[in-house]
Amino acid sequence: VEEPATTFLDEPAAPEAYNPSEEPNLRPQQSIMEAMRKNTEEGTINISMEFFPPKTEAGERNLLARVDRMSKILFPLWVDVTCYGAVAADREKTLRVATDIMSYTGENVMMHITCLNLSRKAARDLLERTKASGIRNLLVLRGDPGARKFKPSPGGFRVAQELVAFIREHHGDWFSIGVAGNCSWAESQHVEGEQFSDDESPGSYLTSDLTSGPDVSCDDEPQDPNPVKARTGSGYLAGLRAKVQSGADFIVTQCLY
Repeated sequence: VEEPATTFLDEPAAPEAYNPSEEPNLRPQQSIMEAMRKNTEEGTINISMEFFPPKTEAGERNLLARVDRMSKILFPLWVDVTCYGAVAADREKTLRVATDIMSYTGENVMMHITCLNLSRKAARDLLERTKASGIRNLLVLRGDPGARKFKPSPGGFRVAQELVAFIREHHGDWFSIGVAGNCSWAESQHVEGEQFSDDESPGSYLTSDLTSGPDVSCDDEPQDPNPVKARTGSGYLAGLRAKVQSGADFIVTQCLY
C-alpha cells in the first residue's frame, strides 16, 4: 500500500530550536511595488499569503515552519502579517512575528499597522523599529474596534489617510504602503471598505482615476463619531483617493468579507 503524498497543508514539524537572531536570512527585503512591476513585465502571476500571529510560542514555531514550507511551493510575492490586537504589546507581537518570518524564510513581508490606540509618539517608535528590522512593506488601516465605536488615540490618527501621510512625512519612500479598498458595490459595513449606495454603478468605480481630480480628504465627509457607516459611492471614492494622494502605493481588496 502506497503512503499518501504529503502536501503543504499537512502539519509541518516545528523548528524547536529556531532562534531568528542566530539564523538570519540576509536576503534584503524588496518593495512590493517594485516586485509587482517586475512580475507584470515578466507576465508572472502575483500570489501572496496572509497569516494571523499565533497566541503561543509553539504556535509561532509551527507558523514559521508552515510559511517556509508553503513558500517553497507557492513562491509568494509577499507574506502578509495581520495585526494581533490594539495595544502596545499586541503591536510588538505583530512586529516580532513579521520579523521572524522575514528572517527565517527570506520572503518579502508586509506588516499591518492600524490607527487603533496609536499615538503619534508610538507610531514614530514602531516605524523606526520596523525600518531597523528591514521590513519595507506596510498595509495601513484604520482598524476595526469590533462592537465599540472607533475613538482615535489623543493626538493620534482618525483615519488611515492620516497615518499614510505621517509615514511619508517621516520616512519618505522607504516603505511601500498599501491601503484597503472594497471591490464590491454591494452592501458592506466593513470598516476599511464602506458600501456604495444602491444607485452607484459598478463602472464608475472600475473606471475612476484615483490619482487625479481635486485634492480631497476624508474630512470632506459628514463628521460622525463612528466612521463605520455607509457612504455614497462618490464619498467612498473620495476617501480612497485621499489615501492614494497621501502616499499610498497600492490598494488591497478582497472578494468577500
